[in-house]
Amino acid sequence: LVRAADAAAGHARILDALQRHGIEPAPGWAERLEPVVGDLAAPGLGLDPAEWRRLAETVDSIYHLAASVNVLLDYPSHGRTNVAPLVEVVRLAAEHHPKPLFHASPMAVCRRRVEGRLEVLPEERVHADPAGLLTGYARSKWAAEQVLLAAAARGLPVTIYRTSHALPSARTGRAKPGDTFASVLRAARAAGVVPEWADSAFHGVPVDVLGRLVVEDSLGVGRHPGVVHVENRDPLTLPALLEALLGGDAPRVPLEEWKARCLEAASALPDEDATLVRVLFADRADGAAVENMFGRHPLQTDDFDRRGRGSALADLTPAAYWRRVQGAI
Repeated sequence: LVRAADAAAGHARILDALQRHGIEPAPGWAERLEPVVGDLAAPGLGLDPAEWRRLAETVDSIYHLAASVNVLLDYPSHGRTNVAPLVEVVRLAAEHHPKPLFHASPMAVCRRRVEGRLEVLPEERVHADPAGLLTGYARSKWAAEQVLLAAAARGLPVTIYRTSHALPSARTGRAKPGDTFASVLRAARAAGVVPEWADSAFHGVPVDVLGRLVVEDSLGVGRHPGVVHVENRDPLTLPALLEALLGGDAPRVPLEEWKARCLEAASALPDEDATLVRVLFADRADGAAVENMFGRHPLQTDDFDRRGRGSALADLTPAAYWRRVQGAI
């Protein structure tokens, strides 16, 4: 599904996006791609009735990975893209014949503040309400999960992949523009010091590895377990990551001094990066948001374990990975 004037323009738009991210389609791949001209946020996905019927009758499965992601925006801003369209997607998945529906959701829906402490839910569980979720984005994805799990309870085959942050590609080193975590790392690199923060962790999976894991898992015949966690089991601590970026001789300082140095360094960054850093490093009653971003929180990956695939989630971002992709930061 792509916003475009016609199918040819949609095809060109998709290929342009691939090229911007350094992805070279395999021979013959472009000819297999059929753009569906529409609009995710429009009634009926922006499709005319004849096209809707054709898709309802011929599609075998649906992957819904689109989302609005901005830690600075509130729930209503995200809800128009992240929640409302799910009703139409579910309707398409249920019409004519049930179609497996695969959806990407963030680990942020597992984490919330309860009486000043961070609480993390294990795999396959969902908070009963959105209270305590840390951002408007997380609340919107919680609501999206409610729509999908209600459809699953009525018999639609649904799999929700909760994933940690999509990091720069391990193959190309490319990162998505406007990335929140990259803004933090730019400020940290500019500060030139490493925090004393042994219990931190930089959770995340390289985007190409994440895509492969989700596709491979979704092709399992007859498996629609509800919620599956896809998480790097061996994340580096933030100090180890920064040492990989800065070199092993970068001085170590207390956490509070590191935060102050990053805030100071942010003034020399581009405006968007500087704004994000100021928001994420600002002191609040429950601690700066950056402390939640890099706090170590073990997230269960039971579904992968049960099928003997746990090793696929091991050691996905060693120090060598960060040295290879540092040009993207």
